[in-house]
Amino acid sequence: MDGVETKVPVENPVYPPQQQGYPPQQGYPPQQGYPPQQGYPPQQGYPPQQGYPPQQGYPPQQQQGGYPPQDVPPPYTGAPVPQQQPVVTQQSTSNVVVVTSQPTPAVVHTVQSVGDYYLTLSIILTFICLFCGTWYSLFCTIPAIIVASSARTSASQGDLESANSKGRVALILNIVACVWWVAVLIILISIIAAGGNN
Repeated sequence: MDGVETKVPVENPVYPPQQQGYPPQQGYPPQQGYPPQQGYPPQQGYPPQQGYPPQQGYPPQQQQGGYPPQDVPPPYTGAPVPQQQPVVTQQSTSNVVVVTSQPTPAVVHTVQSVGDYYLTLSIILTFICLFCGTWYSLFCTIPAIIVASSARTSASQGDLESANSKGRVALILNIVACVWWVAVLIILISIIAAGGNN
Protein backbone atom coordinates (compact mmCIF):
# COMPACT_ATOMS: atom_id res chain seq x y z
CA MET A 1 0.00 0.00 0.00
CA ASP A 2 2.89 2.24 0.51
CA GLY A 3 3.95 4.05 -2.60
CA VAL A 4 1.04 2.76 -4.69
CA GLU A 5 -1.41 5.29 -5.84
CA THR A 6 -4.88 4.36 -6.76
CA LYS A 7 -7.07 6.53 -8.90
CA VAL A 8 -10.73 6.72 -8.28
CA PRO A 9 -12.77 7.41 -11.42
CA VAL A 10 -14.85 10.60 -11.21
CA GLU A 11 -18.35 10.25 -12.48
CA ASN A 12 -19.89 12.98 -14.56
CA PRO A 13 -22.55 14.84 -12.64
CA VAL A 14 -26.05 14.25 -13.76
CA TYR A 15 -27.95 17.39 -14.77
CA PRO A 16 -31.72 17.54 -14.94
CA PRO A 17 -33.15 17.22 -18.41
CA GLN A 18 -33.52 20.47 -20.31
CA GLN A 19 -36.89 22.06 -20.22
CA GLN A 20 -38.63 23.11 -23.33
CA GLY A 21 -38.47 26.88 -24.02
CA TYR A 22 -41.30 29.21 -24.81
CA PRO A 23 -42.99 28.77 -28.17
CA PRO A 24 -41.92 31.32 -30.79
CA GLN A 25 -44.16 34.38 -30.77
CA GLN A 26 -45.66 35.85 -33.84
CA GLY A 27 -44.82 39.42 -34.68
CA TYR A 28 -47.26 42.19 -35.40
CA PRO A 29 -48.53 42.52 -38.94
CA PRO A 30 -46.57 45.03 -41.01
CA GLN A 31 -48.09 48.51 -40.87
CA GLN A 32 -48.56 50.70 -43.81
CA GLY A 33 -46.13 53.53 -43.81
CA TYR A 34 -46.78 57.17 -44.36
CA PRO A 35 -46.17 58.65 -47.77
CA PRO A 36 -42.61 59.91 -48.12
CA GLN A 37 -42.23 63.58 -47.31
CA GLN A 38 -40.27 65.97 -49.36
CA GLY A 39 -37.24 67.40 -47.67
CA TYR A 40 -36.14 70.97 -47.60
CA PRO A 41 -34.22 72.22 -50.57
CA PRO A 42 -30.45 72.31 -50.00
CA GLN A 43 -29.33 75.64 -48.54
CA GLN A 44 -26.29 77.51 -49.54
CA GLY A 45 -23.80 78.22 -46.85
CA TYR A 46 -22.23 81.55 -46.04
CA PRO A 47 -19.33 82.60 -48.17
CA PRO A 48 -15.95 82.01 -46.51
CA GLN A 49 -14.75 85.00 -44.50
CA GLN A 50 -11.40 86.50 -44.96
CA GLY A 51 -9.19 86.55 -41.91
CA TYR A 52 -7.47 89.57 -40.44
CA PRO A 53 -4.11 90.44 -41.88
CA PRO A 54 -1.18 89.43 -39.68
CA GLN A 55 -0.10 92.17 -37.28
CA GLN A 56 3.41 93.33 -36.97
CA GLY A 57 5.07 93.07 -33.60
CA TYR A 58 6.96 95.79 -31.79
CA PRO A 59 10.45 96.47 -33.04
CA PRO A 60 13.18 95.28 -30.68
CA GLN A 61 14.27 97.98 -28.25
CA GLN A 62 17.84 98.96 -28.06
CA GLN A 63 19.66 99.49 -24.80
CA GLN A 64 20.46 103.13 -24.15
CA GLY A 65 23.74 104.18 -22.66
CA GLY A 66 25.21 100.71 -22.83
CA TYR A 67 23.71 99.55 -19.54
CA PRO A 68 23.31 95.79 -19.18
CA PRO A 69 19.69 94.55 -18.92
CA GLN A 70 18.44 94.51 -15.36
CA ASP A 71 15.69 92.58 -13.69
CA VAL A 72 12.70 94.81 -13.11
CA PRO A 73 11.15 94.37 -9.65
CA PRO A 74 7.43 93.63 -9.50
CA PRO A 75 5.13 96.64 -9.11
CA TYR A 76 4.32 97.82 -5.59
CA THR A 77 0.93 96.43 -4.55
CA GLY A 78 0.64 97.65 -0.96
CA ALA A 79 2.21 97.26 2.41
CA PRO A 80 4.19 94.04 2.76
CA VAL A 81 2.68 91.47 5.04
CA PRO A 82 5.15 90.41 7.71
CA GLN A 83 5.94 86.73 7.49
CA GLN A 84 5.69 84.90 10.76
CA GLN A 85 7.61 81.75 11.42
CA PRO A 86 5.39 78.81 12.37
CA VAL A 87 5.83 77.40 15.84
CA VAL A 88 7.19 73.89 15.53
CA THR A 89 6.87 71.43 18.37
CA GLN A 90 8.21 67.92 18.41
CA GLN A 91 6.66 65.06 20.24
CA SER A 92 8.59 61.86 20.48
CA THR A 93 7.25 58.53 21.51
CA SER A 94 8.88 55.14 21.17
CA ASN A 95 10.92 55.59 17.97
CA VAL A 96 8.29 57.89 16.40
CA VAL A 97 8.73 61.66 16.07
CA VAL A 98 5.58 63.69 15.37
CA VAL A 99 6.14 67.25 14.15
CA THR A 100 3.18 69.60 14.38
CA SER A 101 3.12 73.27 13.47
CA GLN A 102 0.63 75.79 14.73
CA PRO A 103 -1.24 77.87 12.17
CA THR A 104 -0.04 81.44 11.98
CA PRO A 105 -2.60 84.10 12.87
CA ALA A 106 -3.57 86.62 10.24
CA VAL A 107 -2.31 90.13 10.85
CA VAL A 108 -5.16 92.62 10.60
CA HIS A 109 -4.60 96.35 10.61
CA THR A 110 -7.68 98.29 11.61
CA VAL A 111 -8.02 101.98 10.94
CA GLN A 112 -10.32 103.67 13.41
CA SER A 113 -11.99 106.91 12.57
CA VAL A 114 -11.00 109.78 14.80
CA GLY A 115 -13.84 110.91 17.02
CA ASP A 116 -14.98 114.50 17.48
CA TYR A 117 -14.06 114.71 21.19
CA TYR A 118 -16.45 117.68 21.64
CA LEU A 119 -14.57 119.94 19.22
CA THR A 120 -17.77 120.87 17.38
CA LEU A 121 -19.54 121.68 20.65
CA SER A 122 -16.63 123.88 21.73
CA ILE A 123 -16.68 125.84 18.46
CA ILE A 124 -20.47 126.33 18.56
CA LEU A 125 -20.38 127.54 22.17
CA THR A 126 -17.53 129.94 21.32
CA PHE A 127 -19.60 131.54 18.53
CA ILE A 128 -22.66 131.77 20.78
CA CYS A 129 -20.60 133.47 23.49
CA LEU A 130 -19.15 135.94 20.96
CA PHE A 131 -22.50 136.92 19.42
CA CYS A 132 -24.43 137.05 22.70
CA GLY A 133 -21.85 139.26 24.41
CA THR A 134 -20.94 136.77 27.12
CA TRP A 135 -17.20 137.01 26.63
CA TYR A 136 -16.45 135.69 30.08
CA SER A 137 -17.45 132.19 28.85
CA LEU A 138 -14.64 132.36 26.31
CA PHE A 139 -12.28 131.60 29.20
CA CYS A 140 -13.73 128.06 29.10
CA THR A 141 -14.66 127.52 25.43
CA ILE A 142 -11.31 128.49 23.89
CA PRO A 143 -9.34 126.09 26.16
CA ALA A 144 -11.99 123.46 25.33
CA ILE A 145 -11.20 123.90 21.59
CA ILE A 146 -7.47 123.48 22.30
CA VAL A 147 -7.98 120.38 24.47
CA ALA A 148 -10.42 118.80 21.97
CA SER A 149 -7.94 119.35 19.12
CA SER A 150 -5.23 117.74 21.23
CA ALA A 151 -7.55 114.78 21.90
CA ARG A 152 -8.12 114.30 18.16
CA THR A 153 -4.36 114.35 17.57
CA SER A 154 -3.82 111.74 20.27
CA ALA A 155 -6.55 109.55 18.79
CA SER A 156 -5.03 109.74 15.31
CA GLN A 157 -1.69 108.61 16.77
CA GLY A 158 -3.38 105.63 18.43
CA ASP A 159 -3.25 106.85 22.06
CA LEU A 160 -6.94 106.31 22.81
CA GLU A 161 -6.58 106.52 26.58
CA SER A 162 -5.09 110.01 26.43
CA ALA A 163 -7.64 111.04 23.78
CA ASN A 164 -10.55 109.93 25.96
CA SER A 165 -9.23 111.77 29.03
CA LYS A 166 -8.66 114.97 27.02
CA GLY A 167 -12.14 114.63 25.52
CA ARG A 168 -13.64 114.47 29.02
CA VAL A 169 -11.72 117.65 29.99
CA ALA A 170 -13.11 119.44 26.90
CA LEU A 171 -16.65 118.35 27.84
CA ILE A 172 -16.22 119.60 31.42
CA LEU A 173 -14.95 122.98 30.16
CA ASN A 174 -17.97 123.27 27.83
CA ILE A 175 -20.37 122.43 30.66
CA VAL A 176 -18.70 125.03 32.92
CA ALA A 177 -19.03 127.63 30.13
CA CYS A 178 -22.76 126.82 29.72
CA VAL A 179 -23.42 126.95 33.47
CA TRP A 180 -21.49 130.20 33.78
CA TRP A 181 -23.41 131.71 30.84
CA VAL A 182 -26.80 130.67 32.28
CA ALA A 183 -25.87 131.88 35.80
CA VAL A 184 -24.80 135.32 34.59
CA LEU A 185 -27.91 135.51 32.38
CA ILE A 186 -30.16 134.78 35.39
CA ILE A 187 -28.32 137.37 37.48
CA LEU A 188 -28.70 140.01 34.76
CA ILE A 189 -32.40 139.26 34.30
CA SER A 190 -33.00 139.46 38.07
CA ILE A 191 -31.09 142.81 38.27
CA ILE A 192 -33.13 144.23 35.40
CA ALA A 193 -36.38 142.94 36.92
CA ALA A 194 -35.48 144.37 40.35
CA GLY A 195 -34.57 147.75 38.80
CA GLY A 196 -37.83 147.85 36.85
CA ASN A 197 -39.94 147.30 39.98
CA ASN A 198 -38.40 150.32 41.74
